[in-house]
Amino acid sequence: MENTDYKNEEMAQPIHTGEEPLFNENQREQMSQACSYLISIGKWMKFFFVMAIVSVSLTIMAGLTIIAFSSMISDIPDMPNFPFVTMGVIYMAVGALNLVPAIYMNRISKAAERTVELDDNDAMLDFLKNNKSLWKFLGILTIVMIGFSILILPIIFLFAGFAGF
Repeated sequence: MENTDYKNEEMAQPIHTGEEPLFNENQREQMSQACSYLISIGKWMKFFFVMAIVSVSLTIMAGLTIIAFSSMISDIPDMPNFPFVTMGVIYMAVGALNLVPAIYMNRISKAAERTVELDDNDAMLDFLKNNKSLWKFLGILTIVMIGFSILILPIIFLFAGFAGF
């Protein structure tokens, strides 16, 4: 007997009565592949999260080191007057800015694990939401860096031209 019960005649969506399998063999294979991809993405995101945390830590420590040694460096004779403290603060700001993608990577890896382990649709939504947020943040950051580069290049060429005379 063919299942022709429908939730809504206009939508013509069949109701699953449990008589036939919910997924066919091809759909189960696709779900298995999707879970495999989620596991792989989760592992890579965890790896990049750890690398980002190491990078952020080293960048912030470099900034602190530059600030700590700025007074000793400025006491060296024949050393040009360079704003080492400003450079150290910029290093620390860049390090802190790189913490944002790291946080998203951690959230993505955890959501991927929860999605596969618990078969949790909310975790899948978290995975997709944080993935979107990561790429949106990186896209905006890239646009800002390109704009900053376009603005700073003429200034560099201007100062280089004056230094040459």
